[in-house]
Amino acid sequence: IHPDHIDVLDIDFKIGDLIYWAVYEQDEGFGVTQIVKHGAIIDIKKKTFGFDSREVYYAIVLPFGNSQTVELALHLLRKTN
Repeated sequence: IHPDHIDVLDIDFKIGDLIYWAVYEQDEGFGVTQIVKHGAIIDIKKKTFGFDSREVYYAIVLPFGNSQTVELALHLLRKTN
């Protein structure tokens, strides 16, 4: 999506922003641990889903310490202060 800045539903992200998000992992004892991950937005894309053509915005994120990108919905992300 270009321009490289988007403001949708009070979500204000741009390419290059430093962000964080949470993931949850379950252990053998069925306990759940929250892990906070950090990275940088390298692209923002829009996908259309369903018969009603609902639009969802995603960030392509490069997690710190990793060479593989991940695709995350913008509403899951928070800016690093």
